[in-house]
Amino acid sequence: EAWVRLMEMADLRGQSPQQYLDPALAAAKRSLVAAPDASDGHTKEAFAYLFVTQAMESQLMEPAFLAMTNRLITAGEAAVRLHPDDVYARDALGNGYINIAKYKLEHREPYLDFIKMAKEQFSAAISTQVRFPWAYNDLGRAYFVEGDDRLLRREDPTQPYQAAIKAFTEAVALDGEYQFGYTNLAMTYASLARHAIEHGADPSPYLEKLTASARRTLSLNGKSIDAHLAFVLGYTLRSLYDLESSGDVEKSAAMAQSYIDKLVKLQQDLPMAYERLGFTYYVLARQHLNQATDPTEALQKGLEALGTCDKLRRGQDGLCSSLTAKLLSLQAQQLRLRMTRVLAPDD
Repeated sequence: EAWVRLMEMADLRGQSPQQYLDPALAAAKRSLVAAPDASDGHTKEAFAYLFVTQAMESQLMEPAFLAMTNRLITAGEAAVRLHPDDVYARDALGNGYINIAKYKLEHREPYLDFIKMAKEQFSAAISTQVRFPWAYNDLGRAYFVEGDDRLLRREDPTQPYQAAIKAFTEAVALDGEYQFGYTNLAMTYASLARHAIEHGADPSPYLEKLTASARRTLSLNGKSIDAHLAFVLGYTLRSLYDLESSGDVEKSAAMAQSYIDKLVKLQQDLPMAYERLGFTYYVLARQHLNQATDPTEALQKGLEALGTCDKLRRGQDGLCSSLTAKLLSLQAQQLRLRMTRVLAPDD
């Protein structure tokens, strides 16, 4: 229990819990030797692997993530077989199935069966212990993964996102200091705001709810990486909407960059921070071109940020490269405009 708690605290601080994995597993195995028919050792083992996989979130494509997740599931399934009413074992196991679903999504493989299995574990935990905020929160995460997939495929994600909001809201209603529920609410509102912008709607109602949820998280944990990331997502989305609706782009981009600075201070190697920084410069460069002013500085800073992002991701997916292509396209547009002015005859 003590080693698993140390892993949890390290994860909350944005540090790697990997350093505590071996002693946590050794303690869990001693527990299994002492009481082989008890689920507790398997449950602690499952949570040890869970905290490690959570810290490996940016490594979804890598075999190590899948290997750790498979060990999590093996331990969780063993615990549930021994004691079906162990709600913590079911929660850990459900998270393992979510990990597999996300891994499958990254590899463009069918994933919904694993989301269904995750939901079943969380629902079983809730049936056993109705006032269990963890299970509601993680049930919301299962719906959130489904919503994000629909969003990326340009399908309507409203139903799974609303189901996620309902579950997260239930979690924080049960425990008003459950920071993960508030953070996940903020992230869901960010996704709904993005969906609104993509369909020409005003995202302000969702962004207001995002802000309220993220602020609540920071009141509980001022160093929450996810809460800072939620603010970053909110303000970058606001900057895009301001660009398309003649709003104050510079103000919203500056707010996004201020939260990116805070985020990088908390965790320097977070690829998403640099991708979002690149996005703010992409929006600023577009505004410069719209106003016939020089976008060179914004383009250069954006490409520099995305270069850092790609280095951290080791080029393993399109997180950074797709936005880099858009910036290079703007750069080419700038060059064409310059050539047009040079070649144009004098009045």
